[in-house]
Amino acid sequence: MKLKTCSICKEEKYLWISSPKTCKTCYCKLQSINKHKQSNIQAKPKSVLKRIKSVSDKRLTELAEYRVVRDLYLREHPICEFYTCDCREVELHHKKSRKYYLSDVSIFMSVCREHHNWIHENDSKARELGYLLSSLEP
Repeated sequence: MKLKTCSICKEEKYLWISSPKTCKTCYCKLQSINKHKQSNIQAKPKSVLKRIKSVSDKRLTELAEYRVVRDLYLREHPICEFYTCDCREVELHHKKSRKYYLSDVSIFMSVCREHHNWIHENDSKARELGYLLSSLEP
């Protein structure tokens, strides 16, 4: 090998294998400078993660319609519809699944909290009395 002039220190040395024609000493200095620069460069901020909606837009419109129908039903039926009960503090009970029958007034029932709990705790008896209905198909 021949001695050649280093492009950085301008001395006659054996050149190191690199694209800028440099000696080994200058090449190592360049590498350490590049590593230092790269470590000082701040990482780009990650894009802001978008949260998944808890309720879809379609379901939000369904719920808005449901609230209107529910409030109207409870105003028209202010007394518990459970037999032998005349409580006026009522809430809405769905006799079928709300998934498919959310705003279907035919499955609504206004009941007090005590009887609403009873309906869900006594499944078979509530089905006999018609307070729970099968909802196999939509």
